[in-house]
Amino acid sequence: MTERIDEASLLEALESARRALDQAESVLAAARGGAARGQTQLEAVSDAARGLGGRGREVRASLQIVYESLERAKLSSLNAGLEAGRLSEPAGKVVMQLAGDLRALIAGALEALEAHATLLGESDRERERWLDGVVTARETLTAVLADLGVLGRHRQDMLNALGGLERAVAPVLGADPQTARRLAELSEQAKALAATVGALTKQAGAAGDERVRQALSPLLEALGAKPGTGS
Repeated sequence: MTERIDEASLLEALESARRALDQAESVLAAARGGAARGQTQLEAVSDAARGLGGRGREVRASLQIVYESLERAKLSSLNAGLEAGRLSEPAGKVVMQLAGDLRALIAGALEALEAHATLLGESDRERERWLDGVVTARETLTAVLADLGVLGRHRQDMLNALGGLERAVAPVLGADPQTARRLAELSEQAKALAATVGALTKQAGAAGDERVRQALSPLLEALGAKPGTGS
C-alpha cells in the first residue's frame, strides 16, 4: 500500500523553503550594498592617498630649493671666513666669528631638512602600503561581489526549482499550495463544526428530542462527507 502524503507537512515545507529563500535575498541585498559602500570608501581613501602623494612631491621640491640655497650660503660663509683671515684685527676676528656662527646655523638647518626629508620618505612608504592595502581590499570586494552574484543566481535557480516542485505536487494536493492551505484550514473548521453538531445530536438523543436529532443528522453526515463525493 502506498503511504499517504502528509499534505500539511508538505505545505509547511514548501512555505518554509520560500521563507528561507526570501530571507536569503534580504541577506544578499544587504551584503551587496555593504560591498558597494566599501568600494566607494576605498575609492575615497585611494584618491586621498594619491592627493597626499602629489602634495608630498611639492614639499620635496620646496625642500630641495631650500637645501640648495643653504648649501650656497654655507659656501659663502666659508669664503667669508677665508677672507676674514686676511683682514686686520679686530675686524677680521669679528667677521670670522660671524662666518662661523652662520655656518653653525646653516648646519642645523641642513640637519632639520634631512630629518624632514626622512619623514617624507617614511610617509611615502606608508602611503604606498595604504595604496597596496586598498588595491588588495578592492580585489577582495570585487571577488565578494562576484560570489554574491553567483549566490543570487543559485537562489533564483532554487526559486525556479521550488516553483517546479509546487506545480508537480499540485495534483497531489488537489490545488496550488496556497489554495491547498486554505482548503486544509476549512477542513479543520469543518471538523470542529462536525464535532459540535455531533455533540448536540448526542445530547438531543439522550434528551429524547427525536426532532432535533433528525434535524441535525443530515448536517452531521454532510460535514463528515469527503469533498466532491456528494455523500
